[in-house]
Amino acid sequence: MEPIVVFDSAIHTAYPVYRQPAIIVTDVGTILAFCQGRESTSDSAQNDVVLKRSTDGGYTWGPLQLLHDAGDDNLNNIQAVQVKETGRVIVMYGRFPQGCHVSCVQPGYYSPGDDTHHRTYMMYSDDDGLTWSAPSDITSMVREPSDQYMSSPGNGFGFQLRRGPYTGRIIMPFHNRWDSKPKNDTVIYSDDLGETWQTGGYGTVITANPGEVCGVELIDGSIMLNARSSTGKQRLVTTSADGGQAWGQWMQDTTLIEPPCMGTIIRYSDPLNGEISRILFANPASTTAREKGTVRLSYDEAQTWTISKEFVPDYYGYSCLTILPDTRIASFYESDSGFKTMTLAVFSLKWMTDSTDWQGKQ
Repeated sequence: MEPIVVFDSAIHTAYPVYRQPAIIVTDVGTILAFCQGRESTSDSAQNDVVLKRSTDGGYTWGPLQLLHDAGDDNLNNIQAVQVKETGRVIVMYGRFPQGCHVSCVQPGYYSPGDDTHHRTYMMYSDDDGLTWSAPSDITSMVREPSDQYMSSPGNGFGFQLRRGPYTGRIIMPFHNRWDSKPKNDTVIYSDDLGETWQTGGYGTVITANPGEVCGVELIDGSIMLNARSSTGKQRLVTTSADGGQAWGQWMQDTTLIEPPCMGTIIRYSDPLNGEISRILFANPASTTAREKGTVRLSYDEAQTWTISKEFVPDYYGYSCLTILPDTRIASFYESDSGFKTMTLAVFSLKWMTDSTDWQGKQ
């Protein structure tokens, strides 16, 4: 399948810039592709949350939907998940005040009318992304009342645990910042189908501080977080064996090089479904530039990456993987350095592995 441009500022002229992808496929097979619609390339620009839907596997797309316009404030770091029990699609994102980004927000909670703090919002849809609830402010559920000044979704998507005592728990990887200690990542989680949220613990930061973060459930029931490095050129990983409460030390995965940039880890196949374990990871596999979009395959729970395949040789910025209903793999990514377009690249396991592993899949 040829790459398909999903968002294009030359066509969707309401916004000159599109950034920060998030994508999921719902239980009925609808692809929901989210991103920021921006008035400029600046992180502190007026950024809105926008969406497009595809009901035919990504070949065609519906109109641009505006989910949240916060006026002159900027909305960012979009993360989506579908609740299996109800079909509800939940979207979370952060909000910075007008003209402000991480360098100028204040720590602690805020009072009504106070416009100097970072906030976290949630919306939901009960009809497969056609209509959406009003945004709700969940900052007090996901931020400490301390010198913490940001608790924001890590971009991309969340997931639900399928194993052990925490089965059904909704996991959303989150990035956090404080005045008094290094950046760190954790998860927020819900045990009541997304009605309320709690914050997990933190891994030990030794050197490179983790940034934008994604995660996956491993077959032993543990959670692995995989994060952008704020200072290094390799991805950072840590694991939790208790549903997100306690985490180990952040370690570098020396195979997963990066510029740094947002990347994605996702489970492709699961022994719970009678298949072998496969986990995918994609990012710009370069230490010098956001280029060489590469997908990697692990058969041993992201300990090693046996197969690597480049599928975008030139510019490949922030990206998000998903698995289509026909088992093909899709990467939704920033496809030009001016952030004018967001593109969907679709390929198969058979193509990725040069026909060595597909077992009846596409």
